[in-house]
Amino acid sequence: MSTTATLPANFRRDAILQQVIARGTRVTVTERGESGWRMHTGTFLPETGGEGLIWVELGDEPREPGGVGGAGLAPGREIGLTFRRGHKKCICCCTVERCESGGGVTRIGLRRPRQVQELQRRVFERTEPTKDCPIEVELRALPGGTSTGGVIRGSLIDISAGGIRVRANLTGKIEVGAGYLCSLRSDAARMALTVEAVLRHAEAPVDGAASLGLQFIGLEASTQGYEKLLGLARFVKSLQRRTARTAEQEGGRTGVSAVKSGHDRIHIRPH
Repeated sequence: MSTTATLPANFRRDAILQQVIARGTRVTVTERGESGWRMHTGTFLPETGGEGLIWVELGDEPREPGGVGGAGLAPGREIGLTFRRGHKKCICCCTVERCESGGGVTRIGLRRPRQVQELQRRVFERTEPTKDCPIEVELRALPGGTSTGGVIRGSLIDISAGGIRVRANLTGKIEVGAGYLCSLRSDAARMALTVEAVLRHAEAPVDGAASLGLQFIGLEASTQGYEKLLGLARFVKSLQRRTARTAEQEGGRTGVSAVKSGHDRIHIRPH
């Protein structure tokens, strides 16, 4: 019974992989090396050798010591793959079987993942929390950076499955490119989640509060992180539905109505 139940998912996984391999689709590889998370851009290669492996060619030489590909790409390590297929973003977690380097490129042979998850692009669009659903954010610098000032506490400006913007009062030094342990909590939404993120930009303080943009990283590179990413996607969808309901309610009070299009975007039409 269980085998029959999993066949559709396996067929879908194999169909997706067959298509992106045949097309040489571009793919982002996320791996955790000795100095933290790193992301590589590469392309899928045609299957070779009859080993049943998925081959990806990376365009950059590994810079870490510890053997071909560095610690993060060593055989037996889990890595994450992210690629686009039509209007969807696909993610999966794979185990490295082989790693070859030379001529300015690195080729990795990967075991076939147990599943490939397709996410709608909509969950990667920024969504602001509603007034009745504030989200608290706490940032703690990961080891190895130069950030100071201890824990950074702030409030969420917007969120997507790919990252967040936070409004926070800063008491010390922050470092763009540094890693942070990011904890999100919302009692109204019954949500509590902790993920790793990288600070991508910081805007100058306005009225004493700075705007910080962080990218979630490494979620697709492990089974545990994979589950967190799916949880994030579900939360963003629920927040988008809450935002749409709030817009409809406010539209009713002000004499306009919110009408959904076929693409689930909100259009305002006067009565």
